[in-house]
Amino acid sequence: MAPTEGSDIEEADPFLPSDEPQLTRPDTSNKRRFRITVLAFIFVFFIEAGIGMVVAPMTRLQEAIVCRQYYSTADPSVIPSRGEIAEDLCKNDIIQSELALVRGLSDLFDGLVGEDPETLNLFPPQTPTRPTSSYEMDDFEARSPTFTGFFDGSRISRIMKKLSSLRKAADFIFKDSNVLILLLTFFVYKISRGAASFFIQYVSTRYHWTLANANYLISMRSFLNIVVFTAILPAAAWYLVHKKGFAPREKDLFLAKMSVLALLIGTIGIGLSASIFPLIVSIIIQTTGMGFAYLIRSIITTLVEARQVARLFVGITIIETLGGLVAAPLSAALFSWGLHLGGGAGPWLGLPHMATGVMFGLTAAGVWWVASSKSLRVAI
Repeated sequence: MAPTEGSDIEEADPFLPSDEPQLTRPDTSNKRRFRITVLAFIFVFFIEAGIGMVVAPMTRLQEAIVCRQYYSTADPSVIPSRGEIAEDLCKNDIIQSELALVRGLSDLFDGLVGEDPETLNLFPPQTPTRPTSSYEMDDFEARSPTFTGFFDGSRISRIMKKLSSLRKAADFIFKDSNVLILLLTFFVYKISRGAASFFIQYVSTRYHWTLANANYLISMRSFLNIVVFTAILPAAAWYLVHKKGFAPREKDLFLAKMSVLALLIGTIGIGLSASIFPLIVSIIIQTTGMGFAYLIRSIITTLVEARQVARLFVGITIIETLGGLVAAPLSAALFSWGLHLGGGAGPWLGLPHMATGVMFGLTAAGVWWVASSKSLRVAI
């Protein structure tokens, strides 16, 4: 039966009217997102705080061991019958150079042990097949990987096939110079973390601070990191988008350029600072650029097709892994070289930071080149 003219009845209306109020499910997506963000922030905070708390005592423990070994031959009278050698006696260039080597190798092995097996599966360890008659050799081979048969033909063939497949999968990276340049910035950024790992030893040696006092600067940097990621970067992004009318990628490019400049100026400043006050100013400047890697990750993701994003992230992981493996030994070598050039004092101690600053300069040139490329400006 058709509704009469002027009737408000619609086809979808129920036959029997209900006096019960309609129940609507509240939208909890924003609340859930906020809770997840807060929990993630808390976890990251405690992890970073824990790492910061470990650095100073671990460095002091390593330093005390190296120091005792040095004085056991150089001057045994310095070693007390009970207790540790005074920390200020452990700041000569020989002990600090040895400590830098120990820390560099320690960070390198930590990186190797903690690496994802999928990243290193081109070279799986071999299980020995020939019997041995020595218990010591059995024990050694049971605990250590061996290269028996590593260079046999079948293994080399499998490795070459994997490398070939990786090259084909990464063709899209080499076809776009913008993607390739931005990808290499992750290598430089990861190397810069190597210089940062020697920061507490650098401060203690150059400014004659105890490691415990130098650790306060680590805490200050951690606090500044929180301020940068929770306040400064979000506020800057909001201002550029809503007040200046920047497109999302344009905004990220601008912030990335400012961040790499802050890293460049702050890192070189840390290496050249002759006293604590300019050092603190340089730390503040450098910390404002700590969002650089995340901004570049956001930009580079927009330069590839959606189906290529997963492979791109694998490429970033490989680049960061290589950078992490190079960072610690390189920084240790530069720190030892600086100790040798400066006699354990002076600006040469900041050589790892100055070298990292130069690399940030090259990175800044690459980011500026990408930002000025015609294809990118058209896409924006």
